[in-house]
Amino acid sequence: MLLGLTIRDVVLIDRLSLAFRPGLCVLTGETGAGKSILLDALGLALGRRAEAGLVRTGAKEAAVSAEFAVGRNHPAYPILREARFNGIDVDLIRYRYGDSDLVTMGIGTFGSRSAQLAGSAIVMAADKLIDKGRHIAAHMLEAARDDIVFEGGKFVIAGTDRAVDISAVATHSFHAAQLPNEIETGFTERANVGPSGSATFPSGAHLAEVEIDAETGEVKLIRYVAVDDVGTVLNPLLCEGQIHGGVVQGVGQVLMENIAYDPDSGQLLSGSFQDYCMPRADNFCDFTLGSNHSHTDRNPLGVKGVGEAGTLGAIPSVMNAVNDALARIGAPAIEMPATSEKVWRALQVARAKP
Repeated sequence: MLLGLTIRDVVLIDRLSLAFRPGLCVLTGETGAGKSILLDALGLALGRRAEAGLVRTGAKEAAVSAEFAVGRNHPAYPILREARFNGIDVDLIRYRYGDSDLVTMGIGTFGSRSAQLAGSAIVMAADKLIDKGRHIAAHMLEAARDDIVFEGGKFVIAGTDRAVDISAVATHSFHAAQLPNEIETGFTERANVGPSGSATFPSGAHLAEVEIDAETGEVKLIRYVAVDDVGTVLNPLLCEGQIHGGVVQGVGQVLMENIAYDPDSGQLLSGSFQDYCMPRADNFCDFTLGSNHSHTDRNPLGVKGVGEAGTLGAIPSVMNAVNDALARIGAPAIEMPATSEKVWRALQVARAKP
C-alpha cells in the first residue's frame, strides 16, 4: 500500500539495517558503495515531433483521443478532470487511442511520456474547447463572455443560476446560422504538444533486502521498500500498479531472465519460455511503497512519469543487495543475472579460501 514514507525514511532504514547488507538505489545523486545513480529524463519530445490530442463533444458524447495504449490502462477521465471537465458524466467519455484518422502525430508511449505529452495535449485541447464553449454560451445566454464560467458540466453566468449544459452548447455549435460570425461551426479542438523543455526528472529511493541459500545459491527477495516522486498522481491505483510491475520486471532481469546463445554456433538457446525464465508471483515479497510527490511546471498536468520508476530502482538495488551479501563472506561479485548457479559458484570460491 502507499505509505507516508519519505526518502529520508528509506535512507534511515538503510542505516539501521546494515547488518542485513541491503542494496540501496538512490535515483539521484552520487556514486558510492551500495548506491546506484540513475538520473532519468522522461517525457522527451524528441526533436520537433510532438503529441496531438483531440477533444470533441456532441449532444450525446464527449470523446478524447491520444496515443496508443499497450496494456497500461492510461487514464483518460482523470486527465479530462484535470482539464476542468468536472461534472461530465464519465459514461459519456470515450477514450479513443491509436487512431491516426483523429490524431495528427505521435510516436509512442516509451519514456513514461504518455501523461506528460499526450495528456498535456488533451488538457490544452480541452481548455481551448471550454474557451470556445464560453463564447457560444455567452451568445446563447445573451451575456458577456467574461461573465461565463464553466463548472459542473455547465456554462454559468457567474453569480447567477442561469446556465446552459455543455451538451446543449455542443448541439448549438452545429447551427451555423445561430452563431456569431467569428465562431466556427462545430465543437472540436485539437492541440499539439512537444516543447524542447518538456523533459521531467522523477526521482526516488529503492531499498532491497535479500537472503541467499548457502547450499543452493538461490536468492530470495524478503523485503522491498520504495519511495518515488512521480509528480502529480492522476490515478493512485494505476500509479502503484505501474511501480509494482516495474519492480517485478527489474527483479526478473536481475535474478533470472537471460538471453543465452551457444558459444560455438551462435544458436539461441533460450528462444521459448521453456528455457527463458520469467518472474512469477511467488518470487516476490510484499512491496512497501511510499510517496514523495512534488509538482512540476514542465507540463499542465504537473506529472513526471511513473512507467519506469520500478524498473530503474529494482535493478541496481537488488543487484547491490546480492553482491553485498556475497561480499560479507568474501565471495566475488557477480554480474546479472544472479542465477542460483552463478551465486553458488561464487559461494564455492569463498569456501575454497584458506
